[in-house]
Amino acid sequence: MKCLELMEVKVILLHKSTAERWSLISEFKAQPDDLLICSYPKSGTTWVQEIVEMIHFEGDTQECGRAPMYKWMPFLEMPHTLVSSVEEADMIPSPRRLKTHLSVQLVPASFWERKCKIIYIARNVKDSCLISISTT
Repeated sequence: MKCLELMEVKVILLHKSTAERWSLISEFKAQPDDLLICSYPKSGTTWVQEIVEMIHFEGDTQECGRAPMYKWMPFLEMPHTLVSSVEEADMIPSPRRLKTHLSVQLVPASFWERKCKIIYIARNVKDSCLISISTT
């Protein structure tokens, strides 16, 4: 099994592909009407994304199901070659809805400077972890 390659950014360990693109991510220009969903992985992000879209489109299920989630709510630190990223977030019309798993001290400064709305999901770490025991 291959180990996950990590690199340090501001005393936080990040996946190597995220750390290598750090200058692009950290310089992301938020807009005042952006909404950022910020959470630790496996803590209900997808569920909250769906709720936010239903509110945004006033319950119109046709509009909410128009495209895969990663197309309408980019994941800021995801490499462009995999799914979605900062580059794709820049192409979305306002109001943008974005998501991140970055820790609060790594969220691009423009979100704070522009006073964007942030939904922070906090969950008991015991509920967010999955322990698998292999019998082989």
